[in-house]
Amino acid sequence: MRLLPKLSPTDDTLSFMNSRDHQIRSKPYLGKIYVEWAETILKNLASSGVTVEIEATNRVTRQVFSQGNVLGMDVMPFPTLAFQADATQMPFASCSITNLVATDTLSPRRGAFSC
Repeated sequence: MRLLPKLSPTDDTLSFMNSRDHQIRSKPYLGKIYVEWAETILKNLASSGVTVEIEATNRVTRQVFSQGNVLGMDVMPFPTLAFQADATQMPFASCSITNLVATDTLSPRRGAFSC
């Protein structure tokens, strides 16, 4: 297994994360939508096994997902993460993840995740 070299968040990356967090929290209806969306996802996950959220940089959804023991992961080292890794080279054995959550990400390539 090849892990990525340690990366540091750039000012732009942290600035974007903080800006998005502010936008969501400053608009109560938007924050409510994100929370309800994350709660709905959480309720529909398999109840046992490992659950990983890819690109887990949204602080609002991370709060909800962390209550359900969803591991946050991103290629950049943000404080909301359980670990840092590339989604195409996750540090898990093949087919060992029960749920994979991707809320604020680009769509994965067809066939990228198969067991």
